[in-house]
Amino acid sequence: MRIEKVRNYLSKPHENRVDNATATNAKTAIQWHRNRIEDYQHLLVTFKSIGDGLAFIYLDKWDIKQFAMKETSGFISGKSGLTFELRIFRLAFSSGGIALLNDLTNCLRHGDLTVLSKGRWLLVEAKSGRTQDSRSRRQTAKLKSMVHYLTYNKTKSIPVGETQEAEFVRLPVHALK
Repeated sequence: MRIEKVRNYLSKPHENRVDNATATNAKTAIQWHRNRIEDYQHLLVTFKSIGDGLAFIYLDKWDIKQFAMKETSGFISGKSGLTFELRIFRLAFSSGGIALLNDLTNCLRHGDLTVLSKGRWLLVEAKSGRTQDSRSRRQTAKLKSMVHYLTYNKTKSIPVGETQEAEFVRLPVHALK
């Protein structure tokens, strides 16, 4: 039973009151589902930690930092473009590259995939449809801004909070000595 069904069942008016055995079974089912949800949440944290580890192995930590300044992606299942993202993911590996699904990291929050090949990396915003709505145009513009920052070491603005933006100039680590 789904949690909502069980809750609805337990919240019926008094004339449809359930007996104690049925109520106990329903409460046990609710607790079982809550435990499963908690287990899946822990599993997701583990997968994202592994994804972060892979990102930090292959990418510069100072570059990654800029990509973490955005809201989380939400749950990966049920996304309409997931099948298309997985096709790109497999294609990257079959071409000899490495790919990361950004939704399976905490630190790569811009773009859908990060593809690494021959010492370079590419951010991919995968869109399975042909039409672009305002959200997809906004995502593409932010991604282009991030790529511009990484390419030319300077950007006009990068979000540093929910309502603030700042200008950054990227300096090589050896220039700080």
